[in-house]
Amino acid sequence: MVAAVLAVALIASIGVIIFLRRGGASRPSVAAASQSPVVTSAVATEASPATAQETSAVVTPTPTEAASSAPPPTPTPTPTLSADQLAKQGLDDLVRSDAPEVSFDGHYVAQLASKALGTVDPLDPPPSGAAAWTWPDIYDQHMQLRDDLRFSGSVRLVLSTSFGRGITTRDGRPYYVTVFDGGFTSSAEVTSWCEQTFADLPAKVRANSCTVARLTPA
Repeated sequence: MVAAVLAVALIASIGVIIFLRRGGASRPSVAAASQSPVVTSAVATEASPATAQETSAVVTPTPTEAASSAPPPTPTPTPTLSADQLAKQGLDDLVRSDAPEVSFDGHYVAQLASKALGTVDPLDPPPSGAAAWTWPDIYDQHMQLRDDLRFSGSVRLVLSTSFGRGITTRDGRPYYVTVFDGGFTSSAEVTSWCEQTFADLPAKVRANSCTVARLTPA
């Protein structure tokens, strides 16, 4: 009797074991699941709507780029001086630059020219052929005398209001006076020098072109 019971129990145990083995074989293991191929979704490779919008967005130019496209500013035109203005300016510049070289201490000089705008001098007409002296005429005459090698670079330009009686024109403007400072000690030396230097000129013209002047303070 006992032997029969044990036999039944043994048969039942064997059946349970067989059933468990069959059930386990049908369930995939974790290892098998980990070895199965991973399928990548096609959606993951497509750009998201936000990314597509960022790619196609228009790039706004920076302030530097916008400024570089603006037209350049129009330069302010430089005023153009007339021939009269340039000549007058040149004369005034010479008076200023010569001032340190001129001493108004009463010494004698040879006066070679004395002109103002509008001067009429029959014995010394303007080289331009005009009826009266213009600023360019006055400037050109002074420069011709200044560059004359006979005067050894000792020609200076002064204003008539700077020495002697301070003579002016009727409307109060000064004369531009060209002088030669030759180290003269007397008026007689100046007169002798003028006669020798301008011996080719008629007496009246020579007296008008070279005369005695004394640089005393005005």
